[in-house]
Amino acid sequence: MEDFNPEDLFQLLVLGAGTEITNTSSKMQKDLSAQQSTITNSIHSFNNFQDGLTQIQHSIDKMSSSVDEVTSSTKVTREELNEVQDQMKNLENQFNNINELLKQINSIADQTNLLALNATIEAARAGESGKGFAVVATEVKELSKVTKKANEEIQQTLVEVGEAIGDLSSSVGRSNEKMGESLTTVQTTLKEMTGVKHLTSDFKDEVDSSIRVFNTLEQTTAAVNNELLELKTIGDTFDNLLRLMKFNNLINQGIDPIDRLQPAIEASDYTNNNRFNEREDEYRMTENDILISATDPRGVITFANNQFYSVAQYGNGELVGKPHNIIRHPDMPKTAFEDLWKTIKAGKIWEGFVKNRGRLGRIYWVKAVVFPCFNENKVIEGYISIRLRPTDKEIERAKEAYKRLP
Repeated sequence: MEDFNPEDLFQLLVLGAGTEITNTSSKMQKDLSAQQSTITNSIHSFNNFQDGLTQIQHSIDKMSSSVDEVTSSTKVTREELNEVQDQMKNLENQFNNINELLKQINSIADQTNLLALNATIEAARAGESGKGFAVVATEVKELSKVTKKANEEIQQTLVEVGEAIGDLSSSVGRSNEKMGESLTTVQTTLKEMTGVKHLTSDFKDEVDSSIRVFNTLEQTTAAVNNELLELKTIGDTFDNLLRLMKFNNLINQGIDPIDRLQPAIEASDYTNNNRFNEREDEYRMTENDILISATDPRGVITFANNQFYSVAQYGNGELVGKPHNIIRHPDMPKTAFEDLWKTIKAGKIWEGFVKNRGRLGRIYWVKAVVFPCFNENKVIEGYISIRLRPTDKEIERAKEAYKRLP
C-alpha cells in the first residue's frame, strides 16, 4: 500500500481545524451568551434579594426597638407592682396590728362592763348613799356597751377590708409572676431577634460577595465572548482560504483511501456479500460534524469532543476510559483495523472510511484520519483521530471494497 500523502493530510487538518474552530466557537459563543444572560438575570435577582434583606433588617431593627421599649416598660411596671405588693403587705400588717389593738379594747370594754356591774351591785348594797355611784356605774356600763358594739363593727369592717386587701395582694402577686414570665419571654424574643439580625447580616454579606463575583464573571464572560468572536473569525479565515484554494485548483486531492487498499483487495480471495445488507437506523454526517478523539497507546479514549458524544449517542464524559472499538460496527473487516494499527504504530498516518455504531444502535459512516502523538523522546504516547463526513459515493465504494476483505 502507498503511504499517506502529507499534503493531503495538511489540507484535511486545516479544513477540519477551520471548520471545528468555527463550529466550536459559535457554540461556545451561544453558550456564553446564554450564561451571560443568566448571570445578568442572577445579578438582578440578587440585587432584588439584597433589597429585600435590607428591608428585613430595617423591620428587625424596628421590632427590636419596639421590643426594647416593651422590655423597659415591663420592667418598670413590674417594679411598680413589686412596690404595690410590698405596700399591701405593710398595709396588711398594719390592719393586723389594728385588729390586735381592737381585741385589746374589746377586752378592756368587757372588763369595764364587769367593773360597772360590780359597782352597780355595790351601790345597791349601799342604799341611799350609793345612788350617785350607781348612776355613774350605769353610764360607764352603757359606754362600755356602746364602745364594744362600735369596736366589733369596726373589727368586722377591718376583717372584710383585710380579706379584700389579701385577695388584692394575691392578685397583684400573680400578676407580678405573669409579668415576670412575660418579661422572660420578651427578653428571649429579643435575644432570638438579635440572632436573626446577625444571621441576616452575615447572609447579606455573602450576597454582597456573590454579587461582586457575578459582576466580575459578567465582565470576564464579555471578554471571553469577544475572544471567541476572534477565534470564529480565524476559523472562517481558514475556511475561506481553503475555498479560495479549491476554486483556483490549488488543492491536491491526495490518495484515495480505497485506492490505498486496492492491492490488498486484489490479493484477497475472500468475499462476504452479506455485509452492509441489514436495514439499520442511520445518521448521516453533516459538513459541520467534526468528530475528534484522543487515546492512549492502547487505544483507550482519553478525550472526545462534544460532537463525538452527540453522534455516538453517549453522554458527555461517558467514553473516557473506554476502548475506542466500543463504537466499532461488526460489519467492518478486521483487515482494515489491522492495517490501521500497523500504520500508526509505525509512526505513520492512516486514513480510511469506517462504519460505526452508536450506543443506541444507530449507525454512521465517517472519513477518519488517525495519527500518532510523540513525546520529546520520539516515543508514541497516544493517538488522535479526526473524522469528517464522507460522500455517498465514497461510502458505496467502501462497502464494495470491504466485502472483499476478511
